[in-house]
Amino acid sequence: MFDSNPFIFKAVCLLILLRSFDAQEKKCLGREPQELEDGCTIIETKPLVFKGTQSEAVIRTKVEKIHEIHAGLEIIETDYENFDFLNKTLRVLRNPEGAAITIRKNTKLKRLGFWALSTLEAKKDGPIIIIDKDPFAQIADKEGDALRDLKHLEFVSRIGVDPENQCPQKFAEVIRYKEEVPFHNYWVLFLILGVVLLIFAIGMLVWYQRTKKAVKAKKAESAQSKDLEKKADGADNGIGDGVPEKAGSMQVKVAAEDPKNK
Repeated sequence: MFDSNPFIFKAVCLLILLRSFDAQEKKCLGREPQELEDGCTIIETKPLVFKGTQSEAVIRTKVEKIHEIHAGLEIIETDYENFDFLNKTLRVLRNPEGAAITIRKNTKLKRLGFWALSTLEAKKDGPIIIIDKDPFAQIADKEGDALRDLKHLEFVSRIGVDPENQCPQKFAEVIRYKEEVPFHNYWVLFLILGVVLLIFAIGMLVWYQRTKKAVKAKKAESAQSKDLEKKADGADNGIGDGVPEKAGSMQVKVAAEDPKNK
């Protein structure tokens, strides 16, 4: 039968090949890597979420065959410096419901390894990547490797896009990272402020005491000067060469009673 109709033979071979290919694919619902079934190759419906600190060995085993993600990728609150878990396998990364990649509140992230990626797509009229309160945005401004990773992702996202398009899709949305001051640091500020106020209070007290002593000394000096002036005035009111007035009167009286003066 196949000899008489080669078209049917080719169709059957193609069908067998497709079935064999589908049998090798394993579609999984997106979740955290350590919760995935073994051997997942395609992630769909929900995003693949890397969150917190997990065993790198377990994660690499779970994601080593993933080559397509159709619901987005999230990297949240991890302490990885180099995100390279999907570096050699992931070829397609898209999310029709939002950003293709969300990076949020990681502590050490410096590199994004997606060098096998050939398709990067997100929801229309939305950003391809969201960097939400993550220091990676500042690191990309300062370090060439991080910036090069972003440039590579932007290049992949522009593949197939009309270069003459005047309104291309926004590549990245950055929600600025603001470093929060730990609560215990406020006590340091309060302590410094308290010391400054204490020094100011002591300075004011010393100034007040010195001023008070100076005023008392000035009053005492003024009183002493007045006493000296009074004594000087009393001396100026004396008769003759310092003889009291009463003694002078007695001398005049004795002279009048002397018989020789009669």
